[in-house]
Amino acid sequence: MTTTTTLSSWLLDQIAADEEVALEVAAWRVRIGEDVGQPVEGEDRRFFAGYDSGGPSVSVGAERVLDLCAAHRQIVELHDAYDTPQQMTYGTIVACAECGSVDDSPVAWPCPTLRALATAYADRPGYREEWRP
Repeated sequence: MTTTTTLSSWLLDQIAADEEVALEVAAWRVRIGEDVGQPVEGEDRRFFAGYDSGGPSVSVGAERVLDLCAAHRQIVELHDAYDTPQQMTYGTIVACAECGSVDDSPVAWPCPTLRALATAYADRPGYREEWRP
């Protein structure tokens, strides 16, 4: 990642990487024609319980990951930077298009919502401490 990478573009890259893996897993499950593990959440196959290295474990199914990717992508798109920097008495800021009122009480971008979402991916390369809430 370059230093010009924005939080939004970095988040969208992380979401795309998760989505790619989930699609591969979903395709693999279709090819073998069976599920691995015992479904926990009814018949929708979103969570699986089993044993990993002798202890209990829970895995998230591809469908759940794809749902999360879609929700995360919507959050990133909603919380985009407002097109025009806002002139305030204390200086100019780039505001979040979703948080607060852009005219009356703008919230600086990246907003707390995007920063919080990014913590889910903080262990990945390219995450910057300045994004931490």
